[in-house]
Parts: sequence; structure tokens; C-alpha cells
Amino acid sequence: MIAAHKLQLNPVSPENLLEPIPLYRELRIREPVYWSEILQAWFITRHEDVMACFRDPRLRARRTRHFAYGLQEPGSTVQALEACQPVIRRRMEELVEGVKPQGCMELVREFSHWLPPLVGHTLLTDQLGNGIHDLLMHPEQLQKLREEPGLVRSAVEEILRYNPAMPFLDRLASESFELHGQLLREGSRVFLGMAAANRDPLVFPEPDRFDITRLSAKQGHLSFGCGPHPCLGAHLVRGGLETALEVLLQRLPGLRLDEDRPPRRKSPSLTFRGFESLHVRW
Repeated sequence: MIAAHKLQLNPVSPENLLEPIPLYRELRIREPVYWSEILQAWFITRHEDVMACFRDPRLRARRTRHFAYGLQEPGSTVQALEACQPVIRRRMEELVEGVKPQGCMELVREFSHWLPPLVGHTLLTDQLGNGIHDLLMHPEQLQKLREEPGLVRSAVEEILRYNPAMPFLDRLASESFELHGQLLREGSRVFLGMAAANRDPLVFPEPDRFDITRLSAKQGHLSFGCGPHPCLGAHLVRGGLETALEVLLQRLPGLRLDEDRPPRRKSPSLTFRGFESLHVRW
């Protein structure tokens, strides 16, 4: 019975990496502070706890390549992005116009892949793919955004909440402390579940419903973390997503998933979530 319980809650099983939402729900309910024997690490999944852990000075950021995925790259400041916004939009429009006669494209390779050189943040590539896929899988939300383009900012926030490209960030405990009766020892690796926290029903009513009118930012989605060390590239990703959505939906009014070529996700990972390929038509 114990073995089955551990297997069911294994964060890195192929099933849970591919479809993690049931795992997040079970962890929040049954073991909000969960020790993974396989990874020798703790997992924190409730919104209140994840937010508190981000603000806890006893949990220090791991300066690794994984963590750098969420960092601002050199020279990519808020001011620089705003100054370059017309150039970025024009380049996105050129990318779309270049493929428009084809009637189809592979979004990652032919569009998203070029965004980091424009905007200066690699997280944007995966987050845009996740967001476009979620919009196209919810046609009523897509139609609402087409009819009310002023919803683009709230749509961006819901995209970030619903399917973040960084499901977890890891920290190191600089000293021992207790959380919900569990002792997190000094030196322990601790995974903070932003994606799991973003589905916490105590914060987000009907959390598994994709709703672009939801006030996700005000409700407190944690896709960029919080506290003294949030993702420094948050403004870049938000701005890039907003511009990309506007350009794609304005220039490709018939945008839809290519039913003949199903999307393919990247190799499953705790810290990255995105698409290897995402074929669309119009």
C-alpha cells in the first residue's frame, strides 16, 4: 500500500510529467509538504505555502542554468523593451506575413523560436506555445478575445496562470525549519510548485477552467514567483506575449490547430514545460 501511494505521488513518473494536474491536486490535499525519495527533495504545492516559501530568507535561490531560465538577460530592461516595442511588433508582423501564404506553420520553429532575440527572454518561447495551444483548445475563449481585444492583458495573465512554462523552481534550505509538521533540514532541496499553487481552489475559483476574463494577476498567480527574488524577466515575457497574441490574432483570423499534425511536447521536465512542435493552420 505504501509503495502504491509513493508511486501515485511520484512527481517524475512519465504519467505525472505528461499530465501533472491530478498530481498537483493530490499533493495539495494529501501531502502539501511532500518528501520525494526518488529526488531526495521536498515539494511545496499550496498557494499560501509557496508564496511564503518564496519570501522566506531560509530558502535560497540555486544559481543554476535552470534558475537562469527565469532571469532577465543582460540589457533587457523595462525601458529597453518599451523603447523597442514598435520594432518588435514590426518584426513579429514580418514573421507572420512571411508564412501567411502557406496557410499553415509550425509555430515553435517559424515564429516562437525567433522571439528571444527580439525580446531578450528564452522563457517566452515556451510560454507562447503553451498559451496559443490553450487558446485554440478553448475556442469560446479565443472568440471572446477576438471580439474584445482589450482583454489581451487579462488573457496573458490567465495563460501564465493556467499553464506556466516554469512549473517549479527549486531552492536550498540554508537552515532547518518546520512546515506543516515536516522538518526541512539544512541543505535540503525544496521545489516550489508555482503551477500547483496556480490551481489552488482557495485562491482561484474553478481553477481548472481556462477563463481569459479571470483577474489572475490580482488573485496572485505565482508563475514568476514573488518576494525578494521574483523572475526579473516578468515584464519582458508579459510584453512579448501581449504583442505576439495581438499580431497572431489580427493577422491570422482563422488560426486553429492543425488536426493532421498533432502537437508534440518537449521531453517532460519538472522545471520546463513547452512544445517541441505546434502545427497551426488558418
